[in-house]
Amino acid sequence: MSLGLTWKNNLVVFGLLTMLVMGYFFYQQQSIRGNYQQHAREHSEILAAVVKLNVSNAYLTSETIETILENSLANSVRFISYLNDIEPFSSAELAAFAREAGLAGIVILDKSSDRLVSGPLGWLGAGEEGCPADEGLRFLGDRHRYLYTLRSPSCIVVGLDAGRIEQMQDDLSVERLLNLLNNMAGIAYVRVAAGEKSTDLLADLPEFPSLPSGGVVSETTLPFGEMNIVVGLSADRLVERMAQLRNQFLIFLFLLFATGILSSWWLYRLQRQRIEDAREFEKRLARQHEAAALGRTTATITHEMRNPLNAIGIGLQRLEIEAPELSLEHRGLVAGMREAVDRSNGIISRLRQYVHSFELDCQEISLNEFLGTLVTLYAAQCKAQGVEVLVRGEKGCRVLGDKNLLGQVFENLLKNGIEAQPDGGSIDIEVTRREQDCSISFSNGGELPDVKAKAMLLEPFFTTKAKGTGLGLAISRKIVDAHGGDLELQIEREEQIFRVVVSLPADPKFKDIRA
Repeated sequence: MSLGLTWKNNLVVFGLLTMLVMGYFFYQQQSIRGNYQQHAREHSEILAAVVKLNVSNAYLTSETIETILENSLANSVRFISYLNDIEPFSSAELAAFAREAGLAGIVILDKSSDRLVSGPLGWLGAGEEGCPADEGLRFLGDRHRYLYTLRSPSCIVVGLDAGRIEQMQDDLSVERLLNLLNNMAGIAYVRVAAGEKSTDLLADLPEFPSLPSGGVVSETTLPFGEMNIVVGLSADRLVERMAQLRNQFLIFLFLLFATGILSSWWLYRLQRQRIEDAREFEKRLARQHEAAALGRTTATITHEMRNPLNAIGIGLQRLEIEAPELSLEHRGLVAGMREAVDRSNGIISRLRQYVHSFELDCQEISLNEFLGTLVTLYAAQCKAQGVEVLVRGEKGCRVLGDKNLLGQVFENLLKNGIEAQPDGGSIDIEVTRREQDCSISFSNGGELPDVKAKAMLLEPFFTTKAKGTGLGLAISRKIVDAHGGDLELQIEREEQIFRVVVSLPADPKFKDIRA
């Protein structure tokens, strides 16, 4: 099974989702931008149509005004000529007639007598009171005045102030309309500019330049005869919508990214836990196979060696009893041989105990009293070796267990602590009640094992003692496991303390791990 395969696939899936979300976000951006450009162009076309219509109306209005004005002044001139033919006007009469008719002034030049009458006097200006060369209507822009001339039979010139007409034309002018449009909400500017229509199809779409004063506009250029109408609409709403969409995308992307990371981390932890469980199961299975093989080996050794060892032991015992002629040296040799035989029998017995399952005879045990009794048995040895033993902790801590087997565990741990301090020291035994179990810790000084040795201390046949069998801690762990507990080794190198912690459940739920 490849480590991390599941969480990597999960990251790939969330990566693909992120790419899809980003693609959808850019699609939304382009869609919103395109729709806005289309709406901006439609609005710009409407504004351009308004400008065109206004220009056409202004042109028609100007032509109409000039036509009406020309006809009106022509009628006035003919009427003045008719009256003048009946009785010539005096200057005062012309001034009064001009005032009543709303004219700026009147000039009559009689060609036959060269008589010139002007009313009011000097209205036409010095040097211009002769008969103009052109007949009909003309406009004096510098004086803001219209003149109409009739050359036959007499030369008659009438003038009309153009102030109101110019005001009317100004109200209908393109500049006036552009000013009104530029002051409307949502319109940044409308102007007429010189230029040729672009042949680029994309030129029909609005652009988004920035204004010097700040803000973004949607600019559309439309043809207007030989000129172009440039319409700039405020794109603030588009910018706000794009910013809102971007913020929503970033928030969603962050949530998606966080979800992907957290779920991948959870899958990674879950997979690691499953792998650890599988490895632990494999180790347990390997130990069971090892115990089974060791059991078969032990049965063979017991069958093949115990009887000869018993025979040798009996023979050596008979030699000691029935052979008084043995010298002192030979008796010492026989005693040494008997000790070796007894030690071999002890190794075989401990080996049988390790490979066989335990039949628990559970009863309620008060840990403080039980440990106090055990410490009393070793009080003499501890005093002789200079080792101080302290039992402390909660006195009401009780468990259900096999007294003989747990006594073997605690006795083994106590003996190890004493043997680890040949020059004296201390052993601290602490009992602690926790939520689901009781903890018994044995702490002592002495020489500390290295990291590699610590990892092997609970394995069978590994020992740091010169005459040890390497089965004491292994059997102790098996007994604790049979009670549903746990045995853990701890090393505090700064304080030079070696600690063995035994945890036993406070209720009678024990693991069945018999091999």
